[in-house]
Amino acid sequence: AAGMESYVKDNSADYPELVDAKFKQGDIVNTIITCAGGQTILLTLDTTLPGVYDRALIIKGTKGMYNQSANYAVLDGEEREEKWTGIENTTALLNSAAKYEEKYLPDYWKNITEEQRKVGHGGMDLFMLQTFFDALENGDEMPLDVYDAASWMSVVCLSEQSIALGGVPVAIPDFTKGKWLIRPRKDVISII
Repeated sequence: AAGMESYVKDNSADYPELVDAKFKQGDIVNTIITCAGGQTILLTLDTTLPGVYDRALIIKGTKGMYNQSANYAVLDGEEREEKWTGIENTTALLNSAAKYEEKYLPDYWKNITEEQRKVGHGGMDLFMLQTFFDALENGDEMPLDVYDAASWMSVVCLSEQSIALGGVPVAIPDFTKGKWLIRPRKDVISII
């Protein structure tokens, strides 16, 4: 964690208790989650090195992919990904996902106000909270339950444990005691 240690040293008046600390995690921590169905999720923690804020959201599947940073999408059966090689062609992809917004973007994102964007994370915090409040008010199923929350929150502790053990895989506990295989769930709600 050279960047974190350098930052603490340069700002020692603000962090006197950390001046001699040696951090065991790197400045960039990659966590790979392998799901029961074989899908993988890559989480990258990169909060201490210089750079621009970027959630670096990329979703890839068998029929297409989406890159949030450049707002581009490539779908199977349309323009082939191989066509977009070289810098001049890659630039043509920028903002290409905009053509799907009218059909797929939820109305609340289409109509977001500047005031809503300022609530947090470009409006995401507001919409996430609103989804929970609406479910509570209408007696609907919550978009995430306590088991989802426990699994999501455990990733931090488990990543720390993996780092301490030299990067070995660590299992996420089954907080449902096997019921995740059979519990009825509505379709997954996209709240972001």
